Amino acid sequence: MLAQQARALGKFFADTHFTAIHTSDLKRAFWTAQALCDAQKDHKPAFDSSELLREQHFGVAEGKPWAYSSNRNVNLEEEMTKGVYPMLHGSDEKFPGGESINELGQRAHRVITTLVLPHVWQAAKEGKTGIHVAFVSHGLCILQMISEFLKMSAKQVTGIVDYHGLLNTAWTRLVIDIEVRMLG
Repeated sequence: MLAQQARALGKFFADTHFTAIHTSDLKRAFWTAQALCDAQKDHKPAFDSSELLREQHFGVAEGKPWAYSSNRNVNLEEEMTKGVYPMLHGSDEKFPGGESINELGQRAHRVITTLVLPHVWQAAKEGKTGIHVAFVSHGLCILQMISEFLKMSAKQVTGIVDYHGLLNTAWTRLVIDIEVRMLG
């Protein structure tokens, strides 16, 4: 099923020339990015993987079943000893050895400064528009990347769409425009 979805994504974007494709090094995202790259016509884009694009790390809860709600009369450690890993709600909450949403946001900020902005500055320097760069990642990481982009915007962003609950097969397009001001 995953391979079919990845190939369908590649086919959908086959006529969209990507300058580069950056992907998480985790298998599902990597395979999806590879299918996107393989479907590109003409010359292939630059392709790389990065740990920065990984999904939020859940520490001891990684790969364990989780629960939507928890018994808040019992502390997190007691729940974990019972094999219950509740959905965390606070931005600083995390499982032992894991990463909080705020820490994921800091990592997303690093993605923007090290992987995204070099493409933006290069396009601006060359006077190019319509550059397409793909970032293949995971729902929570993408959500934090969008949040960090919006924080960096020079303009007040209105009409923000709620990006919570991105599905595994979802995609999002973000368009970045550079505003050039002439002095004098």
